Amino acid sequence: MFATSSAIAGEREPAAGPACRLNEDLDRLLRRVTDVWQSRLAPLMQAQGLSEPRYQILGALFRRMPTGCSQTELASELFQSESNLSTLLERMQSDGLIRRQRSPIDRRKVTIQLAEAGAAVLTEARAERQHQIGRLLSGFELDRRQELATGLQSLLNWLSPQHARHPGPPYAGGVPPQRSVIAPRLQADILEMTSSKTASTLAEHKAL
Repeated sequence: MFATSSAIAGEREPAAGPACRLNEDLDRLLRRVTDVWQSRLAPLMQAQGLSEPRYQILGALFRRMPTGCSQTELASELFQSESNLSTLLERMQSDGLIRRQRSPIDRRKVTIQLAEAGAAVLTEARAERQHQIGRLLSGFELDRRQELATGLQSLLNWLSPQHARHPGPPYAGGVPPQRSVIAPRLQADILEMTSSKTASTLAEHKAL
């Protein structure tokens, strides 16, 4: 009985070893980097009249121009639930930042598009944000930024809903890709994706 109870108790305890310690370090560092990154960018976004969630939505819609996308597609890209986005999208529409149009073919479908005012706000905010990011990373060598961007993109792909439905190795054939130069736009998008859901919710609450 004692041996069985010990075995059961042992199964509930986290396994010790290098892999476990590495996982704990990754968890701690990702959370810490996210918190610090948000603390550095939040004042800038607030000065632009934006919260992090609004900025992410405007950026996603900018990438979907000129056709726009559905709320389902937007939620999937931002790793959010549709219910979490609904109220925010309504407020952004009231503020003239986005517009929603029903399909003339299927009235049940609604397309979300970036409004002219939203595009103007995004353009100004992105320029200021990139300036701030440049300052934050000025002492971080370009090669190390590229390695970080590649690693974060691989992790993001691994955690994505698509991978959850179709699990497989993080790289094609299980072999990491060769180092390559990340396009500036992609690198900026990866940096933007470091925002945690909790930090985004708090930023939206403060902004509104």
